[in-house]
Amino acid sequence: MLDYYNKRLNEYEAIYLKPERQADLRTLVAKLQTDVSNREVLELACGTGWWTQRLATYAASWTAT
Repeated sequence: MLDYYNKRLNEYEAIYLKPERQADLRTLVAKLQTDVSNREVLELACGTGWWTQRLATYAASWTAT
């Protein structure tokens, strides 16, 4: 199973690179930064960790699996 997902990694990440998605992603990240600020977060099914990388520093603690 790990091999399968490793081979598809670029497909999952590609969605975040699309120019037409950038404004939406900036808006979501800004909103979620406020939502997770100083809170304990459990992120389930974190996939490639794209959201984790952008939001974990705002939380009191962050566990991603």
